[in-house]
Amino acid sequence: MPTLKIRGVDVEFPFVPYACQQVYMAKVIQCLQEKTNGILESPTGTGKTLCLLCATLAWRQSFIADQQLQSLRRSDTDGVFNSGFGKDLSEDLYNGHGAWGGSDEGMLMEKPRIIYASRTHSQLSQAIQQLKDTSYRPKVCILGSREQLCIHTEVSSQQNNNTMVYMCRAKVGARMCNFHNHLDEKKSDKEFTEGLLDIEDLVKLGQKHKRAHGIELKGHVLIFDEAHNVEKMCEESVSFDFTSYDLASCIDETSKLLEKNVEVESLNQQFNTDSSAVDFDSAELYQLKALFLILEEAIDEIQLPLQGSGITKPGGYIYELLGKAKLTFDTYTQALDLLEKIISHLTNSPTGMFIKTSGLQKFSDILK
Repeated sequence: MPTLKIRGVDVEFPFVPYACQQVYMAKVIQCLQEKTNGILESPTGTGKTLCLLCATLAWRQSFIADQQLQSLRRSDTDGVFNSGFGKDLSEDLYNGHGAWGGSDEGMLMEKPRIIYASRTHSQLSQAIQQLKDTSYRPKVCILGSREQLCIHTEVSSQQNNNTMVYMCRAKVGARMCNFHNHLDEKKSDKEFTEGLLDIEDLVKLGQKHKRAHGIELKGHVLIFDEAHNVEKMCEESVSFDFTSYDLASCIDETSKLLEKNVEVESLNQQFNTDSSAVDFDSAELYQLKALFLILEEAIDEIQLPLQGSGITKPGGYIYELLGKAKLTFDTYTQALDLLEKIISHLTNSPTGMFIKTSGLQKFSDILK
């Protein structure tokens, strides 16, 4: 396997690279050395993913070696770095050939982590397969949503992603998910810690060991592969649609829950018992329903053009509209907490079988 010297970094590549691949890897390493953002482009079929992986992992190895040498240099009390082999290493480190350009300013105190983000699940699997063709064997943690990684049959069978989230949180909190409960005892299992695993591999191992995959997101180098859709994704992540049907659903869902809650409270009062398993009362549900009705009225009062072209308002208008329903920066957290309690209750109780939560979930996401 050829070893290339690119900007002072030894890069192991599976085969003799094309000239464009060497240039691409040089630019990747330059971005890492100079601690800057980079937008890199290369024609289809030129091995961009492989270049990204090899260049970044080679830089990481070199960077860690630089850190270790600097640590030895700072703790050198016997003058090892002033003569012989130690001096050569020290000079090579500080003459601009080190992975970080030779300066110890802003050096990280821990090994840098690399977060590799792909646009689709299949692209991520392809990246893992290409990494297996290299000599690099970093510890890998695959990040994915519950839709890809959850192996709890009851949770994963839900059609709505929000329902999956609430059900998952409830089961984990009540220690009713055996997969999550087995997490700690399996963290050091060689099947999970050795080798390169993609999402399918993780799901299979999770099912085999009845274990969830614990992931803590923290890192220093972020790579977006196939990044031409990033702008669109950013726009979509801070945008939402809220239709008249959604608002009507919120009113209907709250009304049905309120009706059932009043029945329970009436029975409790009649028999002097407390069989309620919820941490909200009918008065709060009345207030929530009133909020939705006021918001519906405020939206109905908006004058729309007769030709149906719609209207455009400044971004701040949304706060004015919500403010008519008494939803402000000072009060919205109370409404959000109540929505969280209601959705969690309906998702994890028999009552939820008869009352949908799609409208309430969508409104909760909008407030967040």
